[in-house]
Amino acid sequence: MLRVAASEMQSSFDSYLLLSPYLGHTAPNYRPDSGGWVSVGIPRIVALNALNAVGIRHWNDFPVVRFALTEEAKKLLTPEYDFNLNMNFAANADYQSDLLNAKGKVAILAGDADEAFNTQALQGVVHSAGKDWPVQLLPNIQHIPLTLDPMALKAIVELVQR
Repeated sequence: MLRVAASEMQSSFDSYLLLSPYLGHTAPNYRPDSGGWVSVGIPRIVALNALNAVGIRHWNDFPVVRFALTEEAKKLLTPEYDFNLNMNFAANADYQSDLLNAKGKVAILAGDADEAFNTQALQGVVHSAGKDWPVQLLPNIQHIPLTLDPMALKAIVELVQR
């Protein structure tokens, strides 16, 4: 979503709410392998990026990210991302430019117990880009419960209504 907020489409929305955003593997909030529950196919991503650069998109449906989910959890959650989905969740490679180019109202919500990302670093990332966006960390909320826990859902609704 940060990628859209920083693009020529940014005026398409009045405001943006980033939920525990993935800013990229060089960002301060990055945690290697998302805390150990994600397997990232770096060679495949590199190869698909190279192919896409020359206009070949035939294999963009190949999985590049797999999540360590139980069989039960796979019924409720997405077990893997293909290249297209993964690229749409990410900021641009230069996340700092995305931060600088986002001109609209942006808020960030994450859990302070997020096992996928170092959410405590988000406030510093925002301030280092010269932004005064609100960054709210919900106590005892992990990555997936951010979209499932009733307290987290209430916080999301409140931010969207503002």
